[in-house]
Amino acid sequence: MIKFVFDLDGTITKVETLPLIAAELDLADEMKLLTDLTLTGKIPFDKSFKLRYLILRNVPLKKIQDIMATVPLDEEILAFIAEHKKNCAIVTGNLDCWIEPLAEKIDCEIFASTSELDDRNSPVLTKILDKGTVIRELKKSCDKIIAVGESFNDVSMFEAADVSIAFGGVHKPVDAAISVADFVVFDSGALCRLLKNFLPIGEKKPMQKTLVLIKPDAFGKNHSGDILKIYEDAGFKIVAAKVMRMTPELAAKHYAEHIGRPYYPSLVEFMTSAPIMALVLAGDNVIKKVREINGATNPAEAADGTIRKLFAEDKSKNAVHASDSPESAAREIPIFFSAAEIFD
Repeated sequence: MIKFVFDLDGTITKVETLPLIAAELDLADEMKLLTDLTLTGKIPFDKSFKLRYLILRNVPLKKIQDIMATVPLDEEILAFIAEHKKNCAIVTGNLDCWIEPLAEKIDCEIFASTSELDDRNSPVLTKILDKGTVIRELKKSCDKIIAVGESFNDVSMFEAADVSIAFGGVHKPVDAAISVADFVVFDSGALCRLLKNFLPIGEKKPMQKTLVLIKPDAFGKNHSGDILKIYEDAGFKIVAAKVMRMTPELAAKHYAEHIGRPYYPSLVEFMTSAPIMALVLAGDNVIKKVREINGATNPAEAADGTIRKLFAEDKSKNAVHASDSPESAAREIPIFFSAAEIFD
């Protein structure tokens, strides 16, 4: 088995996370100095991380997690991980409870520094992760390890891996990482193409999946068959389908990011007013292509031939929903389907 192992900060994330948190809390200068010294190897990671942990330990955990939830991620690397989830892992020295929102979005195996919560729900650092040790343990069950990172703390990971890639997507990899790397790449698209070259020849590429909901307006007017035909004619495979009635509780899970918005009550009222059809479609680049087939949210602005131009009533009753990104699909599909209900 091949394992692709990614650093988190500055590799998967498009910013360094701890300086971002510190900036939100008016601690930017102290955190930036420690982070810069750590990235270049002037302070050992374990000592630096203990200092950064002490700076942040009294900050409410929810505050840190809320900031982490806003951290931008590299979409191309995320798509690669989603396609090869069983072959991917994240190895980060960051604290496990701090990065929970990112772990949920990335949704693959993650190794991190560990903590326990005290009676104030504050994390108590229990173990600082050593990346080289993680790689050596993974090698016991993997045929080849390909490691991707950019900082001094990734050097031990590079030295233990079979192939190492210094990635400069956010900032230039440090010289120490470049000196032991087999490859140096500065673009996430180029990185993903390189990683695919390590996959075994003939390995079946998992199909990308997206959630589609045929909403009460289109389902109630018997447009489901026409809509399904459009998707199938476009080359997509229906790997799960069910007719169901959305409950307010299910709507709250699906539309969690909209809770509190002025339109949320009417959205839930509409989506729970009548049966819907939930689907999982699979195919190459299916997330992007299905959204193009669906058309603009407002049917008045949708292109001719799109589903919303053909079947939607207005901006609210607009016939269909589809996941807008790999992480959205990964979050939404399990809300409506168990793994046993998906046949691919």
